[in-house]
This record gives sequence, structure tokens and C-alpha cells, in this order.
Amino acid sequence: NVDLCEIDNSLAYSIHVQGTQNVVEACQDTRSKLIYISTSFVFNGSKHPFFEYDVISPTTYYGITKAEGEKIVKDSGLLYLILRTDQPYGWKEEWNHYNLVMRVVENLRSGKEHKEIVDWYNTPTYVPDFVSSVEKLIKLKETGIFHLVGSDYVSRYDWALTVAEIFNLNKSLIIPISSKDLNLSVKR
Repeated sequence: NVDLCEIDNSLAYSIHVQGTQNVVEACQDTRSKLIYISTSFVFNGSKHPFFEYDVISPTTYYGITKAEGEKIVKDSGLLYLILRTDQPYGWKEEWNHYNLVMRVVENLRSGKEHKEIVDWYNTPTYVPDFVSSVEKLIKLKETGIFHLVGSDYVSRYDWALTVAEIFNLNKSLIIPISSKDLNLSVKR
């Protein structure tokens, strides 16, 4: 959670930096190839699209720690894949966090209004597609940095409308809001 990382820097650091260092050391001991899942938050959001060769410039503590994790992996001497993704979604399992698609479906099916942000843009990534792409990269013995995201760059609000349309749910229950209305600790 991006906001949690901003509130609890030590937790973010221990997971994304120290945790990554621990995994790297284990991979070095076993001479294993490493796959590191990263994020679009390593960029500042100043343009679209970002490419693998673009200079990273995180603006959140979450992004800063993920960028540091990437650096640890790149400097490890291991064969690696760094896979950057954005807004993964799919069917929710009990152990998962909610994602936008599931929140929209659950709210609208129960007749609740769903507030969604009009000024945040993402490239939603369907988890089964992500997994399939990872499998292909492994089979091809690829290394380096890859952006594995969906093909659409869309506002969260428009994404919610699309979900409602696909599931034949009441789009009028989706209420557009501005990110300023959320009073979050981290600017997206």
C-alpha cells in the first residue's frame, strides 16, 4: 500500500530494500536467476508512456524503496528480470487485497454508490496476462527490465465505467471525484 509506505517508512524499507537484499543473497548462494516485481511508482508520472530505458525518478517513499530494490537486483551480479507493472487486477482470492475491478463489481451488485477518481490514470494489468508474459520471458531466457502492463491507459473513473458496462451493472452509481477529495498522504 503506497500510503502505508509513506506513513511507516521503516516497514517499507524492511520489505522492499532489506527483503530484496535477503532474496538476492539467497539467489547468489544458489546461483539462481532472480525475478523482481517492481512498479510504475519508480517513475514520477510526468509523461506517458514510460519505457524501460527511461530514467527512474520516484516521488513516493514506496517508489523510492522499490527503485532501491531494483538497484540491489541490478548490482547483484545475477541474471535477473525486473518486471514493472501497474494496477494489477483479477478475481479476488481470500488472501488478496481488493482491486478496482472487484470493488466496482461488489459495490454496484449490492446497489451501493462507487466513488472513483477522474484525475488518476493507469495502465491496468490483468494478472493472468502478467503471469503468461512472465512464463514466456522465462522460456525465452530473457534478462533485463520489462514493463508488463495492459494495453489501455485510462482514468480510474473511465476504467470503473468500463467494468460496469462489461458486467452489465448500473453505471449511474459510479460517482466521479477528484483525487484532492481523498486527502491522501501521497500524491499519485
